[in-house]
Amino acid sequence: MKLSDEKITKAIVERYTKKFVDNINQDVIIHFLEAINISTFVYIVMPDPGGWTWTWNANNTSVRGTHNNFQPLTTYTFWVTAAEDLAGNPLISGFTPNT
Repeated sequence: MKLSDEKITKAIVERYTKKFVDNINQDVIIHFLEAINISTFVYIVMPDPGGWTWTWNANNTSVRGTHNNFQPLTTYTFWVTAAEDLAGNPLISGFTPNT
C-alpha cells in the first residue's frame, strides 16, 4: 500500500505519566483525532491499579477509563500500545504529554 493511498491515523496519546496525589480515583481520558475501531485498542498501565472499565463516546474518538483507586504519591505510566482507525490503519507512534 502506498503512503498516498493510506489515510493515516493521527498521533494521539501514546504514553503519559502522571503522579496522582489528591484524586486517587481520577479517570484516564484519551482523545483520538480519528474514530478508532475499539476492538483494536490495547493499553498497558504500570503499575496497574486494575478494575478498568472503558467507555467510548458516540464517535469512537474519545475513551474514558475508570479503575480501582490509584495509590497516593505513586507515579503511573500509561501506554496505548495499539489502535487502528476504521480503515484499519494503525496508530502512529508519538509521545503526547499529559496536560
